[in-house]
Amino acid sequence: MFEVEVKARIEDLASMERQLLQLGASFQQIIHQSDIYFQHPIRNFAQTDEALRVRIADNASYLTYKGPKIDSVSKTREELELEVQDPLKLIELLKKIGLSPIMKVVKSRRSYLLNDISISIDTIEELGTFIELELDVPDKGQLPTARERLFAVLKQLKIRPEKFERRSYLELLMKL
Repeated sequence: MFEVEVKARIEDLASMERQLLQLGASFQQIIHQSDIYFQHPIRNFAQTDEALRVRIADNASYLTYKGPKIDSVSKTREELELEVQDPLKLIELLKKIGLSPIMKVVKSRRSYLLNDISISIDTIEELGTFIELELDVPDKGQLPTARERLFAVLKQLKIRPEKFERRSYLELLMKL
């Protein structure tokens, strides 16, 4: 599965939510998430542009691997994810086999759905507020169309290209 994602920094949360509703997006939920990112002992994920994280959320927890970004304009990448029942035990297991936790990203996520596009407004501790639009597609042949659809929605929301952000929240926080 490929996760096609575009992200932009936003300044006015309330205005963005009004615009989403005007476009026909439906509000889904507010969830709080803590993402604990891990480093491999012999493979530098920063250099390979990969990520391994444990996400602990209000309603479920996941182990997620994200492969390298595969284009220069979006955050499109392969994603493998599985739900975990006991994230704290999983974290201990990962530590025991040599993976090191490197950073925690804490956010409040307001989720919307616009047709089949998942939209999140994320407020990240120490970083600010961003909007993420995401489509999951099963094969590479669908990537260009998915990207075009996401950028079209950003344009409808009047988000300027200079606000677009390809770096992950982890990368942004590590630059602080």
